[in-house]
Amino acid sequence: MNIQRRTARALLAAVCALLITTACRQRRNEYPPDLVQNFLRACGSRAREGACRCSLDKARERYTADEYRALEARIAATRQAPKELLDISASCR
Repeated sequence: MNIQRRTARALLAAVCALLITTACRQRRNEYPPDLVQNFLRACGSRAREGACRCSLDKARERYTADEYRALEARIAATRQAPKELLDISASCR
């Protein structure tokens, strides 16, 4: 009986640890393939692939696809990247 209790406690602790880890992990927004390709193509003209993928992952954590498209429109209109995107990019170099 004592062995069963220890096994049950160990199993419960493992399940709790897994739930906590999953709940605390950053969620990232899904982007459609065309948005991902455009991002990587534009970024790849200025930076290495690893830095571009890092930047994309961080953008997905922060912005929905619609929010990111709004940022793209802002970049196209002003010909300048917003500071928040520059900060994301800088953190991946």
